[in-house]
Amino acid sequence: MLGAMLHTTALAVLTPEVEAAIAAEVNQRLNAEFMPGDLLNGTAEKKRAISDTIKRHTSSALRSRNLRVAPADETDLAERLIAQTLGYGFLDRLLVAGEVSEIAGNPDGSWWIMRRGSSTFEPLRVRPSVIEVTSVLNKILGPLGRRVTEAEPIVAGKLPATPLLPAGARLNIVAPPIANGAYPAVNLRFYEDRPVQRDLIVDRWQMLGSDVWEF
Repeated sequence: MLGAMLHTTALAVLTPEVEAAIAAEVNQRLNAEFMPGDLLNGTAEKKRAISDTIKRHTSSALRSRNLRVAPADETDLAERLIAQTLGYGFLDRLLVAGEVSEIAGNPDGSWWIMRRGSSTFEPLRVRPSVIEVTSVLNKILGPLGRRVTEAEPIVAGKLPATPLLPAGARLNIVAPPIANGAYPAVNLRFYEDRPVQRDLIVDRWQMLGSDVWEF
């Protein structure tokens, strides 16, 4: 028993660099196996096939690197790659919940959100890699036919309405080398899909006085 314990391989911890390398490998394999249209606008059946393929390639990439990780860590990595491929990555949960009115990213890699009905930002407990952030931003910019590159580090545009953005949104990006950091500076402000009520404008945000509102 003691000998078996001594020879047990310790679980590895996935670093951002390793995760980025695995993500690049999985993405390369996906592009070889699926058409671009399947990744962007595939059917439900095709999306299930893509999800299964990502899980399989994630497991294979870990084994090829002799990395033994906790099952929960492998599942988490695969799920994040699925969200990045089929959705908006680390932003998916925020968009699905529909509770956020504005998202901001700083060049130092920190992210902040403003919840609907609030006028202040609060920190978001995520730390996506530069590669994931760039991938997600380019996917969001897809309908505009734009991309974030060194040749075009400043991008601003109005995003059309989609199931995740019911009223559309306004996106502003300032990326390296202009941004003073490894990450791009990002502001994503969602348009309201319903009229803003008096209690928000007058009472909570205090943008107008009650006399002006009544006038």
